[in-house]
Parts: sequence; structure tokens; C-alpha cells
Amino acid sequence: MSPLKQVALDTSILVGLIDSRDIWHPAALALRDALKDAQAQLVHFDCVISEAINVLARRDRLGELLLLGLSQIKIQEVLLLYQRGLVSFGRAAELTGLSEQEMVRQAKAFGVFPRWSEKMAEEEAA
Repeated sequence: MSPLKQVALDTSILVGLIDSRDIWHPAALALRDALKDAQAQLVHFDCVISEAINVLARRDRLGELLLLGLSQIKIQEVLLLYQRGLVSFGRAAELTGLSEQEMVRQAKAFGVFPRWSEKMAEEEAA
């Protein structure tokens, strides 16, 4: 297993990911996908989030940023339920509205690794 790679996102990338009208939107999406493929953990500093909020507020995109934040909080809360054994991984994905594949990516980003038995892996592969 390779060591965990952490990548800090700057304001321009964060804003580009959120605002589809931003000049850096295509590059930000490409970077996000490349980092996912590299299994990198994205790190957000408070000062960058604060700056992104200010930029987006000036662009009337604050609502989108709040929804994105709420979505991440929901994912974290559901992963906590999963870690405590209160819901299955499939149910966790349902509760967040994500596919199981995307839920695996989100879980790994938060340092949660799904527990798969051999039987479950065989059922998933079928």
C-alpha cells in the first residue's frame, strides 16, 4: 500500500470546482479527477475556504458553496453511522445519494475504508 498523499487546494481551484462559469472550472475538474485517480487526500485550509466564500459571495454563488458544505457534512455523518455499524455501506451510499463507487472514494478521502468480506466482494463482482 502506498503512503497517503495529501494535496492542499488553493482558492482558485476550489472556486473553479464550485463555479461552472469560472475560467478555471475545466482545469479544476481535470485536476480533481487526476487527484482522485492518484488516491490523494484533498486538504482544505480554513483561510482558503474563507477566501472562496468571499469570492463566491461576490459572484452570487454562496448558496452553492453552502450546499456543497452541507453535502460533505452529510457524507461525514453517514460514514460515522457506518463506522459504528449502524448502517451497511450500501445503505450509507443510499442515504447520501451517491453511487457505491463514489461513496468508496468519499470514504477513502475521509480515512474510512469499507469492510468487505469475500462473499460481499463476490456478490459485487457478479
